[in-house]
Amino acid sequence: LPSPNIFGVVPAPVVISNLNNLPIPTIGVQVTTSTIGIVQYAEVWYSAYASPSPSQMILAGTTAVQPAGIPYGNSAVMPTVNLTGIPAGNWYFFSRMVNSLTKSAYSPASSVLDWTPLTFQYSQRYLSIAYATSATGAGFSANPRGKTYFGILSTSAAIFDTNPTDYTWYSASPVFGTTGTLNYLLFCNRGNDLVSFATGNAALSAGTALFVPTDPNYDPTIWEGLQDGFNVIDLNARTGQLLQTGTTTVGTGEIAITNNPQGQVVASLAQLLSFPGGAATLTSAVATLTIDTYGRVVGFSQPDLFGYTMTAFDASSGQTVFSVTRGSEYLSGNCWVFQNGCLLDTNQYTDTGGSTGTVTLSIGANLNDIITIISFASVNVSTSTTYNSFSRNSATLSNVGSYTASGFTLVSGNELLFLNGTVINAQDYNISGQTISFVNSVSGDLIIIQWTDNNLGVPNGTPSNTDTYTTIGQALYPFTFNPLAFNLYNNGVLLLETVDYSVTTGSYTLAQTPNSNLNILVEQSFNRTGAV
Repeated sequence: LPSPNIFGVVPAPVVISNLNNLPIPTIGVQVTTSTIGIVQYAEVWYSAYASPSPSQMILAGTTAVQPAGIPYGNSAVMPTVNLTGIPAGNWYFFSRMVNSLTKSAYSPASSVLDWTPLTFQYSQRYLSIAYATSATGAGFSANPRGKTYFGILSTSAAIFDTNPTDYTWYSASPVFGTTGTLNYLLFCNRGNDLVSFATGNAALSAGTALFVPTDPNYDPTIWEGLQDGFNVIDLNARTGQLLQTGTTTVGTGEIAITNNPQGQVVASLAQLLSFPGGAATLTSAVATLTIDTYGRVVGFSQPDLFGYTMTAFDASSGQTVFSVTRGSEYLSGNCWVFQNGCLLDTNQYTDTGGSTGTVTLSIGANLNDIITIISFASVNVSTSTTYNSFSRNSATLSNVGSYTASGFTLVSGNELLFLNGTVINAQDYNISGQTISFVNSVSGDLIIIQWTDNNLGVPNGTPSNTDTYTTIGQALYPFTFNPLAFNLYNNGVLLLETVDYSVTTGSYTLAQTPNSNLNILVEQSFNRTGAV
């Protein structure tokens, strides 16, 4: 009979899992029983030393005991021991066999485990993220390319801290890389400001939505990636993209489905054609057939011409007269005049028609006020006569939830509303008949712009407004538009190109990277046929 006091060779335990980015970081240790002897269970110990003294050993846990205390077989793999609560450090693991009478000697040390838990609790809303080549912040950068460490700093504001000593640094495994397969910082907001981190591959979900992991070890519905150029994480925002599937191949007559970063589904007619400059329609000079970007025929003759010109001035102190270059077809009153991004009422300036192009303010501008003049011109292609591109009506409101138009016909779909000089977003009102209903009660000066229909029965210039929210840390926004006929508003105020944003084909870039996801951008585009 085997002696309960004798054990054979006790193998070193093996670390089979290093789950350092779970909500409760876990180490999985696998123990194998001794080659001989009676083993009812095993103890798992750890130490910072490969050959520790007894005082340098720490008990981590035990394996399970089999039903009725039946011993394990010799050289048998025992159930995995999952260890939690072990502090960060380099640790060796040991096992010791146990029966009801005695215990074996300790096993040899396992391979060293570099244990770095990557789930943390924070007390402030934002995290500033930086990158470096050492654990002390050497090679500090806002970009992860070529870096081997990432730094985390909890802050109360959405700002990027440039002092490497302010950060706590962690080794990136795998490293971020510079060419080929690139890795990014991955993070998972688990709620209550508890965040897990890792590094790995990532991409835009379905090509249009959030930047999420492509590594199958990280669930993209709860994990997110930090794109190059983004250095702030908002702990109030959930991570992950709930919508994961979609298609980029859309056939004739199908509905195009896209995702957005907020996890919403947007369905629209699939664009079958792409016109130069982002135009919504294209007219063939041969067949005089007008079709839109969805392949629909909208006219059998050339649409009326639509001219658009924007001119901006940096005013001198007290300046009242501003001269713009226009063609002889320009009709007086077919312009918008903005002062520091807010639309002025017509009683605040006078405008001349024709090529003289003079706008005179009733009250002189302040030094460095930005005066922006947008001029429009509509020309009938059959008669070569000009007509007003829009009509303008105004009213003064006082804490009302609705306004009923009087003295003019309100045409839903042709309107553009301003309140106290700022654009009203389409989501903030509804039109039914002659009544405009606002989401909240409003006060102030209401200006109603109504676009004039052209010879095809649609507003000339096909004006289009698209609302989108800013995203913290995101400066570039994709949008199809004609850069020569594009207006951009931020929370209702007109921005100035080259100062507040720049444009490229298919996108625009804000000069100031947003630190809030609550700002509404109104993207306004026109089908421009030339200058005014």
